[in-house]
Amino acid sequence: MVSVEKDLDSPFIQFMRFIHQVRYSLVVFIVAVTVVFTYIYVYAKQLRMDRLATINQDLHQKNFSGALVRTDTAIKSYPREVVFYVCKIQALAGLGRGDDALKELTGAEQIFPSNLDIVGMRAKLLADMGQLAPSLEEYRRLADDPVYGKSAQIQADKAIVELRMKKEHAAMTDIDRAIYLAPGEAKFYAIRARAAKSLNLYERAIKDATVVITTLDFARRAKGSAMQSDKAERIAVLLASLPNELPVYVLRAQSYEMLHDDAAAFEDYTKAVQSDPSRVDLYMARGNLSLRHNRYREAYADYRHIVEVEPHNAVARAKMNEVSKFFTPAQIAERTPPPPTFKKGDYIGMGYQDMVDNKLQDAIAEFTNAVVKDPNDFKARRYLAHCLAKTGDNRNAAKQFSILLDMHKLDYYDIERYAEALEGAGKSNEAAELYEKLVKMRPNDVDLYRSLGRVYSDTDQKRKAIEACAKGLKLAKSDSDINEFNRIIRDIQLDRQK
Repeated sequence: MVSVEKDLDSPFIQFMRFIHQVRYSLVVFIVAVTVVFTYIYVYAKQLRMDRLATINQDLHQKNFSGALVRTDTAIKSYPREVVFYVCKIQALAGLGRGDDALKELTGAEQIFPSNLDIVGMRAKLLADMGQLAPSLEEYRRLADDPVYGKSAQIQADKAIVELRMKKEHAAMTDIDRAIYLAPGEAKFYAIRARAAKSLNLYERAIKDATVVITTLDFARRAKGSAMQSDKAERIAVLLASLPNELPVYVLRAQSYEMLHDDAAAFEDYTKAVQSDPSRVDLYMARGNLSLRHNRYREAYADYRHIVEVEPHNAVARAKMNEVSKFFTPAQIAERTPPPPTFKKGDYIGMGYQDMVDNKLQDAIAEFTNAVVKDPNDFKARRYLAHCLAKTGDNRNAAKQFSILLDMHKLDYYDIERYAEALEGAGKSNEAAELYEKLVKMRPNDVDLYRSLGRVYSDTDQKRKAIEACAKGLKLAKSDSDINEFNRIIRDIQLDRQK
């Protein structure tokens, strides 16, 4: 009996008894510690994500000063998180402190020596600062890496630097590689179009620019249609990543011009002008094209616009005077529609003031808002039509004039503008019908016979064209009028001989 009791009181037995007694408490303790540490980890992770989200929001809103303060605080809390160093560099670059950003990049590279994202940032920063040779060296370092060398964006960025350094052949090689790696990226085709134009490969430049423009048009239509939200969001991202259509239109227009396809070049210059009416160089290019093909009225309109925007532009003024020798510019084209009566803050009133100030795109936006608000607003649609015609968007101007004609009896001024818009949109037959009506209303208007001679000639109605010019010659008093009528007749006769 004594021996059994001793065995029961042995240390091992006592230890096992103790474990048995506290096992539930131990489980509870371990679970509690695990929950606390998990909560601390999740809280810290969430705090990090919240800080990063706030910094990214500041960067997106270009609040670079606020982002810089927050990144400094975040780096003290997370000294081994490369993402906060990257955000700080972006903030410094946004503030124009390129040298400080480079120093920060060098320091970050010492902390993260194997992180090539930092190399990529330095390459881009150097390029933005105009230090192209060092930037290209960094991009070469990235391109030699087995992982980064497969990045289409790296190849494209390298190609852009090479284009700026006039290394067009190297740029073409790199952008071709980028397109091979990511064939669906339309923005890469814009870079290749620039390289092709620099290499005088105009047909290829046109083809690549057309890819970008087609993608832009598709994305814009798709975004405006009734699509699912996730698809619409992807389209929005696509639109944001594509190059602005203005330089693409200009590039393609220049390429068409080099290939002597002036009709296509004129169309793209017109689209470019509609995108940015402040670009007088685009009006000059389009005016020169019109002058080359003896389209004096259109050339005069473009040169006149340049003189209105830049009164001291001697080249445009000289060209305008040169063109005016061939025809008498219609005074009606110089006038602005009469001012409306409107209330302060009204769309029509604001649009009219923008039109007077030659802010045509702003005026179009205001008049469009007024038309959307009330489709039967005759005044708003009338001013919209005239503004569209002034920007050279003859197709949409003619469309608005057509609606106006259905809504209301147009006066002489509007009908002539409508006829000119139809003529500019290539609808010479419809323009001829309106000019014929106008001639009945004003049989002694020399300009109308000139317009009729032109549209009849365009539609191959040579007999009618010669008759209209003959009537115009009887009324013509100035040498410029006589010269232009004779020119139209001479062109018709030469065309007959062919």
